Amino acid sequence: MRSNSDSQARSKTRGTAGLFRRALLFAAILALSCLVLYVTGIGCPFRALTGIPCPGCGMTRAWLAAFGLDWRAALAYHPLFWMVPPMFALACARDYVTTTRTRKTIDAALVAICLLLVAVWAIRLVNPADAGLLFGGHVPVGVPADIIYLEQPRWLIILRSYLS
Repeated sequence: MRSNSDSQARSKTRGTAGLFRRALLFAAILALSCLVLYVTGIGCPFRALTGIPCPGCGMTRAWLAAFGLDWRAALAYHPLFWMVPPMFALACARDYVTTTRTRKTIDAALVAICLLLVAVWAIRLVNPADAGLLFGGHVPVGVPADIIYLEQPRWLIILRSYLS
């Protein structure tokens, strides 16, 4: 007969191994996606399909600016870029939480972050020339004056070229 501590240790090991497998799978999917996007030249699939920027538009440029310690430019590219690590940590911690109340709190925090991202996205779509959104209309040095712009979806451009 197994003791309770043996099953808990085995469960913890299985949980760690499962987390590692999920992390590897996520990394593989991310690498494959980046390769496909690079080879096809699409950039952002959301923008290629719809012609409008996605809610995370500017996040990569924001992180690159932040790594260069240019915080004003980073916030201009995307004001919520810094929310990605806490959101990822909350999503990972959710699997290890044992109480329902804590899990509901984490779920509420994740939903709140997502709603905040959508709200910023809506504000940015209303004012496409929004690089100075947080700085009273003054664009930080090195940041394009219009970092969000609307364009025709790539699929529509291709379709029109075939039809003409």
